[in-house]
Amino acid sequence: MAKVFSLTTVTVVIENDNHPMITIGGAGKLLGSVGYEYEKDMYSMDSSPDGGYVGNFNGSKQGKVKVLFKQTSFHIAELTEFCLWARANPSLALSKITITDSLGNIAATCNGCLPVRIPANTVGETAGTREFEFVSGEIISEEKNV
Repeated sequence: MAKVFSLTTVTVVIENDNHPMITIGGAGKLLGSVGYEYEKDMYSMDSSPDGGYVGNFNGSKQGKVKVLFKQTSFHIAELTEFCLWARANPSLALSKITITDSLGNIAATCNGCLPVRIPANTVGETAGTREFEFVSGEIISEEKNV
């Protein structure tokens, strides 16, 4: 059976024990994209002039989560409010972000997340986009489940 993973079936949940949960996603919510990436390479290679080499391993799971919206999405106000709250409450701001499909299959769990900034807002001839970015202390990719 084919698995469908599209913006109409993706849900992003931001959980913080000190702030109301934020749920993003579903059809018609003007969500442009959702993504995550690791900040560091797992492996790198060093070599020496005499032909020797060594493989280096980095176990860091630090990374970024990005959520892009059309400028008119109602989620913009929710996330802007969350960013303002996090700025006013830095000691309480660490959050968890979970990306799932409509069946609840987890694509990624991101722990120790903080918003980077409120994205720029430019008004033009047509509706633009705004991308919210979060840094994450630990991203656990669970794509095998989707």
